[in-house]
Amino acid sequence: MSKNKSALDVESIIGKEVRRLRKNNNLTQDVLSDKAGLSPAYIGQIERGERIPSFSSLSRIANAMDMTAGEVLANLARQISHPFDEKRFVKAVEAMSGCKQQFLSGIIDLIEMHFVDKKEA
Repeated sequence: MSKNKSALDVESIIGKEVRRLRKNNNLTQDVLSDKAGLSPAYIGQIERGERIPSFSSLSRIANAMDMTAGEVLANLARQISHPFDEKRFVKAVEAMSGCKQQFLSGIIDLIEMHFVDKKEA
């Protein structure tokens, strides 16, 4: 499978984090998939950066490891350490498929729910 690599490879970042968390919890892909109600093949595809999970699937994966999707997303956000570049961000979002844009929208909703002070909004 051939895909364009962007500076922010969402699939790879999410996959590496899911794998790291799974291993930290001493779970095999089979056990994680069983606890999350997802197929082992799908977990493998996520971890290899071949698939991007829906927000629902990410929540199920997180819950299977006694975490929330918000905690997983916060871990992901900490891994991105470069300063915010609005033009670069807009260009990257415009280049994303609709599915990835929807996923990003879910992340923004979570950020607003858990991290934005109501006085700032």
